[in-house]
Amino acid sequence: MPTYSYRPYYSDKITSHEQFMQDELSEDEAAQVIEQLPFDLEHHFEEGEAEITCIGGILRVTTDVPENECHHRVKQCLISRNLRADKLPSNSI
Repeated sequence: MPTYSYRPYYSDKITSHEQFMQDELSEDEAAQVIEQLPFDLEHHFEEGEAEITCIGGILRVTTDVPENECHHRVKQCLISRNLRADKLPSNSI
């Protein structure tokens, strides 16, 4: 199965009306949100559809879901938490 890798980071840019009232996160709070990301992202995949880890600040998603669909699901999860991510090349694992 292919593995897609991302480097998530916190962004305080407001991207939607719902996020307008969200408080800005401290560095520690942002780190906690990023650590929680694999658990949050699991809800965007069917059970057993993906293996998701975040080690050393690198989020990895191993799945048979098509690449564009995987990126879309990751993006939706990130945006909902005021996070962004740099997509890393496959060989950066």
